[in-house]
Amino acid sequence: MYRVYANTLQGRESHYDVLSVFKLHLSGPFPDLAARPAAKVKAEELRDVLARLIEAGKGRTAAKLRAYLRAAFGMAMRAGLDPTLPEALTAFDIQVNPADRLPSLAQFSKALDRALTLPELHAFWRRLEAAPESPSRDALMACMYFGGQRPTQLLRLTPKQVDVSGATVTLLDPKGRNRHANPRRHLLPILDDLMPVIRRRLAQAEDAESPIFSTNGRVPLRKETVALLVTEIAKAMQKAGELERGPFSMRDLRRTAETHMAALGISSDVRAQIQSHGLGGIQARHYDRHDYMPEKRAALEKWSRRFRNLPKASQRASSPGRARRDPKRDSVKRSVVAG
Repeated sequence: MYRVYANTLQGRESHYDVLSVFKLHLSGPFPDLAARPAAKVKAEELRDVLARLIEAGKGRTAAKLRAYLRAAFGMAMRAGLDPTLPEALTAFDIQVNPADRLPSLAQFSKALDRALTLPELHAFWRRLEAAPESPSRDALMACMYFGGQRPTQLLRLTPKQVDVSGATVTLLDPKGRNRHANPRRHLLPILDDLMPVIRRRLAQAEDAESPIFSTNGRVPLRKETVALLVTEIAKAMQKAGELERGPFSMRDLRRTAETHMAALGISSDVRAQIQSHGLGGIQARHYDRHDYMPEKRAALEKWSRRFRNLPKASQRASSPGRARRDPKRDSVKRSVVAG
């Protein structure tokens, strides 16, 4: 039943996560329970599965597994009356949802609030730039330049979604109710400094349908692979005394980007357009057809200067090295030198 439920999520970000969680924390450690007819599974047995995770300090994973179990059993219960659900689910004959009796474990699902401070952000970028060239490094750099994009969506990027001449990429965002069948097209500008990375990845792709962030030109990188690079950098920063607020993970980079863009005075509307969230209202769905490209490009320029620790554009323009030249004065200097 669990695999049939996971298959209904194909095309959504949660698909591989559901498969992974069920395999690692249910069918792996509890093979007899996973093989038993779903209708005979008891709440007490599921409680033991969650207890194992909580005792191992993996409360958030336990909360996710509980939610997935509840959704799987609930879908199987509705399958007999819902013609949009796979008929295969009716064969399990689920009359009761045992996961409904389990506590929600809400204490492990609290919103996270870790965001890198400015010095931490600068140290992170220095170490990322210094890392050996690899698909994971390129993907992580793209995540940063694109303003904290969801790695799963970025890692599905193919050459046909990249417009080099127009300097844009189009991500497909399936997040949201019923959006997996018709994902939102999420257009983002490619900044000049990111373009070499994009061109390098395009050259590695096998064809127009292949992911550009891959190790062999065909199979997309897993977000866990990219997350491992973040973990390695975070450990190096911890060892060097560069962390002010403790460890961080890849999921914190998205929050970091939004936090710093807000500090730069970038409006919440533009931040939402960059990170593709909060756009499900009637106005955004039916009336607002502006692509916000000028605003997104300007905002990402500000953000990139911040995480790369570069001076503001106004400071660069007014710095002594960039002072406007006076043709008359230059001609006088040349005549003095010549004389």
